[in-house]
Amino acid sequence: MVEAYDGSSSYANWCSRTASIKLLFHIHLRGYHIIVQLTTNLIKCFCLVAKLIRSYFLIIRKNIQDAVPKAIMHFLVNFVQEHIQSELVSQLYKKEEIDRLLQESEAITSRRTEVSEMLQVGPSYWIILLLAY
Repeated sequence: MVEAYDGSSSYANWCSRTASIKLLFHIHLRGYHIIVQLTTNLIKCFCLVAKLIRSYFLIIRKNIQDAVPKAIMHFLVNFVQEHIQSELVSQLYKKEEIDRLLQESEAITSRRTEVSEMLQVGPSYWIILLLAY
């Protein structure tokens, strides 16, 4: 009985079990029936090629896993870089926002009033203020 590789064990285990079995392949090609008996060397070559193909696909999968997040970040960063300035300028120059953006905050208004009162008091106030510190 010939066993097929089902992926549950390693290739090396499967190859070592099948190397002692004479494998017969029945090939039907354009009306001809061909029977090929694999020798141990051919089985070893088959196992080697299967192992190389598996390794190749693992490398490709790893490269794709590495490349996809990099590509996504690249396109996101480029998109934001290209569109952020125009978006910010359009938000800044909206007609309904201009009055709100130019309005002075309450803290600055109170500080401005306080400073103007200090300037109106005169130099004697400044001398007292300096001596207090």
